[in-house]
Amino acid sequence: MVSRPVNNPFATALILLICLGFGLMLALRGWTDRQHVAALDKRGQLATATVTAVNSKSVTIAFTAADGRPASARIRTATAVGIGDQVQIRYDPADPSGNVADPAKALTVFDRWFLLVSGAMLMLLALYGILWHLLYGQFRPRQGRAAYRDRQRDRRQRRRSRK
Repeated sequence: MVSRPVNNPFATALILLICLGFGLMLALRGWTDRQHVAALDKRGQLATATVTAVNSKSVTIAFTAADGRPASARIRTATAVGIGDQVQIRYDPADPSGNVADPAKALTVFDRWFLLVSGAMLMLLALYGILWHLLYGQFRPRQGRAAYRDRQRDRRQRRRSRK
């Protein structure tokens, strides 16, 4: 059995809009991750933190910032740790509880740019698809074979009259 492509213009528009939204979310997440990493690279300070809770994907830590304020945060660590263990962290003094990372789990260039670039590419492809369908009339309702033949005949006549 041969499958036919779906010629529903509204389904195509919905899929392209979903891709556009998903690409926008990826790009925004990549941009915010990039901003957090840049802030840590620029003004981050090292501190020793104590692990207070362990989850399957992250650990909760408590530490004292350079200005003496107590802070806690959830981070992902590069090594397995238990409750009460001491870990080295890098934190942003402007936001000690919000922007914290494990310096041993350094982000590579791929990690830093992947979400931003892939989101931007997905948005560009979705916009290209939307523009292509708008320009070539794929979102207009189909009018049947007779109307298509009439349009083709009119185009041929216009070309002949130009010559």
